[in-house]
Amino acid sequence: LQNLTILTINLTRKSPTIETKSKNAHIAIIDAFLEQDEDKCERAMRDHLKDTCREVVEHFYPGMINGGLLKRETS
Repeated sequence: LQNLTILTINLTRKSPTIETKSKNAHIAIIDAFLEQDEDKCERAMRDHLKDTCREVVEHFYPGMINGGLLKRETS
């Protein structure tokens, strides 16, 4: 987990879009925590981790997610 954290920090520094998404995700997690809504907090955290993993894959393997080997989930 520590290596993934370091990797994502380095990637977000190079991408304002990823950095903005990450900040918004962290705000959503904190808001859910402050609301004391466990389900919302867990959902926000899981969404953030899933989105971060997808961003990392897309960074190293452009096109792999959309129309590639990995299909983006629809909610």
